[in-house]
Amino acid sequence: MMSALMSLTLLFAVFLPGADAHTLEEPITYIPLGDSYAAGINDQRELDVGYSDYIAQDLAKRGKLAEYTKEFTRSGFDSVELLEDLKTNQELREKLSEADLITLSAGGNDLLGILNINEETGELSFDRDEIASVYFALNNRLASLHEEINAINPDADVYAFGYAFPLPALDQVQKEAFYDTFEFLNNTIKRKVIEAGGKYIDIDTVFGRDAFQWFPNQFDIHPNTIGYRVMANEFIDTYHHPLTFSDVSSTHWAKEYIDGLSKRLIVTADEEGKFNPNGKLTRAEAAQALYNVLYLDEELEEVPNPGFSDVPVTHPNYDAIAALADLGIFVQAEKFNPDNSLSRAQMAKIFDMTFDLPEGEPKSFTDLQGNYAWAAPHVDALSSAGYVSGYDDGTFRPNQSMSKAQIAKILQLLLEDRKY
Repeated sequence: MMSALMSLTLLFAVFLPGADAHTLEEPITYIPLGDSYAAGINDQRELDVGYSDYIAQDLAKRGKLAEYTKEFTRSGFDSVELLEDLKTNQELREKLSEADLITLSAGGNDLLGILNINEETGELSFDRDEIASVYFALNNRLASLHEEINAINPDADVYAFGYAFPLPALDQVQKEAFYDTFEFLNNTIKRKVIEAGGKYIDIDTVFGRDAFQWFPNQFDIHPNTIGYRVMANEFIDTYHHPLTFSDVSSTHWAKEYIDGLSKRLIVTADEEGKFNPNGKLTRAEAAQALYNVLYLDEELEEVPNPGFSDVPVTHPNYDAIAALADLGIFVQAEKFNPDNSLSRAQMAKIFDMTFDLPEGEPKSFTDLQGNYAWAAPHVDALSSAGYVSGYDDGTFRPNQSMSKAQIAKILQLLLEDRKY
């Protein structure tokens, strides 16, 4: 289990003027409210790192977090209890009055309280008449929740999280019987937060209805920590604006991919405010991007010095290079050549290893033999998944470089498919 997450060092020391609308503001106070999802209860029913922790961590990386606590979240909270807490808990009211950002998970327990899950068979049963009654009351209570929050602090940014479908192990008949009821819950949450001037975070669409990888415990409705990461990333993509690069116009073919990466600070501008989309990605830049993608900056353990003679501990990308070398994504050798551009073959290898892609069908590129035979399985993996292609003459041209814009597209598509 991770700690309070507030002992982080910043990944990025400099932020460029105009880069992000939130960057120019003063550091913010962030208060999450709500049930066990807001608290971070995991699939083993233990308190762990939840989406609010990841959001706070993201703000801390940007140097934008003044204060954060999830002490006002409660496992089992339904909308009745949360509304009562908002009205009577003076400490909570004082904290909310100072908050700049409030996130809310409320409504799920109103529904779950009338569901019966057989822990031997996993079967679900519920009374539709009772559900109709619950939803009628929930509609009014969510409106009251937002009214109370707005009365305490009309200036705070409020984001309400929807719920992911938490029962992927149900048989298809039972799933379909529950779909309308579940969608009504999320539609009610969405409608009420928008009516109150806030924003809705759609989790259900991202998770889908068969999210076993994020709900591995068929007898529990809580996601694992990676599931909470997915939830936080949906917030990050909604809350943050993409960075502004002086050399990436609004009509640039790769702008949407560069924007997606910059929202999560996987890529940032250089000292002149440029992205250099036609330039070549260096090996050091690639290491830093993948270090960010894998969230290795959050690991508290030190990794051994890989011993590259051209990467001293004072190198700006040392931590990233050392961490990826320790994982075997970069091969340890006498030199790392951090300023060399990344070749197409090297790109295929490190992207395949980073994202753990399934084995691809052999493509038989004519130039992936001999000295480049090592790259063939990695190229096959990316090519089979549609991320890269070869040339009309049957070659892959492994020693050529790709532009930063081209690599940004591949990396963003990989992230979208992985979802976190």
